[in-house]
Amino acid sequence: MELWSTAYAPVLLVIGIKTVATISYENWFCGDNSFTRIVSYYSMLLYCRRYTVQVNHCCALHDNCYDLQLGRKKCDLEFCKCAEQATDPESCVLTDFSCAMLGVVGQQAYTEAAFYNEPDDFEKLVPAIHGVDEAILQLYEKCPRVMRE
Repeated sequence: MELWSTAYAPVLLVIGIKTVATISYENWFCGDNSFTRIVSYYSMLLYCRRYTVQVNHCCALHDNCYDLQLGRKKCDLEFCKCAEQATDPESCVLTDFSCAMLGVVGQQAYTEAAFYNEPDDFEKLVPAIHGVDEAILQLYEKCPRVMRE
């Protein structure tokens, strides 16, 4: 009995730990230039780590909305709603701050997005997880300017 408890104790401990998925900096979409991108990435990891994947998705959709020139106010409002839902039921001060900053710096990013061209060597990332590959490809189809082949 003693052997069982010492052998399985680490496994039970690991099962009890809540893991949080994060993404690499290379796949981070938040920020409109190198400086804001790196600051937002590391700030998110430091203060709101549990929401990095969800908030990054909101940023990717926001970038695509700007690229397609769907209207700055519409894009910004959708981003703020997305970020709010991504951190629900809690609140992340960084996403609240990002929404406030869009009103200040968003116009330049929106204007520049009209002239964005995706690099020819852009590589789509499709996770090898059974059952989600089609959903990921559908997401790429929804973001044609950012994620096209």
